[in-house]
Amino acid sequence: MDKNRLHMKKMALIFGILGIGICLRCFLFSSVPQGITTDEAMTGYNAWTLANYKIDMWGHHFPWYLAAWGSGMNALYEYLAIPFIKIFSLNIFFERLPNLIAGTALLPLFFLFLKKIYSEKVAWIGLILITFNPWAISIARQGLESNLLPAIILSAMVLFAYKKYILAALFFALAIYAYSTILLVLPFMLAALYLTEILKGNLSIPRATYAAFVFLLVALPMILWFLVNLFGLAPFDFGFFSVEKFSMIRQTFGGDLGTNLRVVVTQFDGYLQNGTVESSIGYVVSLPLALIGFIRSIKQKKYLPVIWLLSAIPLIIAVSGNVNRYNVIWLVMLAFVAIGVDYVFEFALKESGFAKKVGIVFISSILALPNVIFIYKYFTTFNNEPSVSATFNQGFDKALTYAKKVQGFKGKVDIIEPRNQRYSLILFYDQIPPQEFLRTVKIVEGQFEFIQIKSFTNYNFSKQANYADKKPMIMPKYLKKSVPSNKTVKEFGQYIVVTEK
Repeated sequence: MDKNRLHMKKMALIFGILGIGICLRCFLFSSVPQGITTDEAMTGYNAWTLANYKIDMWGHHFPWYLAAWGSGMNALYEYLAIPFIKIFSLNIFFERLPNLIAGTALLPLFFLFLKKIYSEKVAWIGLILITFNPWAISIARQGLESNLLPAIILSAMVLFAYKKYILAALFFALAIYAYSTILLVLPFMLAALYLTEILKGNLSIPRATYAAFVFLLVALPMILWFLVNLFGLAPFDFGFFSVEKFSMIRQTFGGDLGTNLRVVVTQFDGYLQNGTVESSIGYVVSLPLALIGFIRSIKQKKYLPVIWLLSAIPLIIAVSGNVNRYNVIWLVMLAFVAIGVDYVFEFALKESGFAKKVGIVFISSILALPNVIFIYKYFTTFNNEPSVSATFNQGFDKALTYAKKVQGFKGKVDIIEPRNQRYSLILFYDQIPPQEFLRTVKIVEGQFEFIQIKSFTNYNFSKQANYADKKPMIMPKYLKKSVPSNKTVKEFGQYIVVTEK
C-alpha cells in the first residue's frame, strides 16, 4: 500500500473515532443530565452579568476570581461562556457549551500528546480509550467550571512536549483560573519540567526566564487576589479589572488521607454526577495497566507524564478527596493505561495462535465492558437516579414558573431550602439584572463560607416553612409529608409548590 493511501486510511480512521467521540458528547446534550446544578446556575448567571453589564453579581468589574457564593469561584469558564451567552442567550445549552468544546478537544490533544511523548501506536490506543472513557464523557456534558482544567493543562502539556515552552507557560498560568487547586500542583510541576529541559540542553536560561515572565504576567490577577485576601491590600476596581475582598476563603483543605487515596484508586466519591459504579469498576480494572505504563515510562525515561502525576501528590495529601478536585490526574492516569495496554499487546503478539487471541480479547473486554454499560445506562436511566435528579434540581424551573403564575408578577414567593441555598437557580432562570439584585438583596449577618441570602426582589429564602403565610412556597419534594392538609400541593420533578386551597 502506498504512503498516500495509508495516510488516507489513517485520516479516515481518526475522523471516524473523533466522530463517535463527538456523538457521545453531543447526543441529548441539553437533557442528559436533565436540569441544572446550583454551581452551573451560578456560573451561567455570572457569565450573563459580565456579558451584559460588565460586572459580576456583586457589582465588580471583570474580576479574575469571582466571589460568587462568597468564598470564590473560578472565572476562566465564565469568560469563555460570554461570547455564546452574549450572542445567543443564557440557557443550559450555552452554559455547558464551553465544556463541550473543551471536552471534545481532549480527544485530538490526547492523541498528539501520546504520539509525541511515546509513539503513534500508543496514541491510537489512547484515542480509543478517551473516546469511550466515562469521566471524559461526563465532564464534557456538564457546565461545572472546574472541569475546564483538564483541557487547559493538557494543552499546556502538548505545547511543552512540542517544545513550545513560552506558550506552554501561558497555558500553565491560565490553568490557575480554570481551577485554583492547581496552585498546589504547579510549583512542583513547573520546577521539575523546566529544570529538566534546561539540564537536557533543550531550553536556554534566557528562554526559561522569558517563559517565567509570561507565566507571572498571566498569573498577576491571582497574585493580586492573594495580596488583597491574605495580606491586607485594599480591594480595588479600575472599571476594566477588579479584585474583591471575599467574605471567607473556601475550605477545601484537609480530609482523611485514606479517603483521599480511595478516591484516587477508585475514581469514585459517591456523587453520581462525577462517576458511577460502572465507571469506577472500569477505572479500577485498568489500574494494573496504568502501573505497567508508569513503570515503563520511568524505565524509558519518558519523564513528562511521570512528573505530571507525581506533582499532584501535594494536592492529594492536602485537599479533601473529590473527583472534580483531583481532575488534574485523570488524564495522565489514562495515558499510563494506554502505555500499559501497548506493552501487554506487544507481549501478547509475541505469542502464537490461540494464546495471542485470548490475551488481546481478554484485555479489550475488561476495558470495554464497564464503559459500554456506563454509556448505555447514562443515556437511558441516569436522569432517573434519585441523587442525580436532586443534584440537577430537576423540575425547579417548572416549579418556579408555576409559583410565579399563581402569585402574579409582583407577588412574593418563598423558597424553602433546609440544606442548600438555591438562589443561584432563580438568578439563572429569571436573569435578574445585577443592579436590581444588589439593590434588593438582604444577607444574613456573619461570616459564612457560603453567603446566606434572606431575600431579593420577589423571593424570600428560609430553612423552615411558615404555613401560616399565604404566599406560594417552593420546596424539595421530600418535605411533602410535612405540608398541612389545608394546602394545595403540586409536584414538579424533585420539587413541590405549596399554595392556598
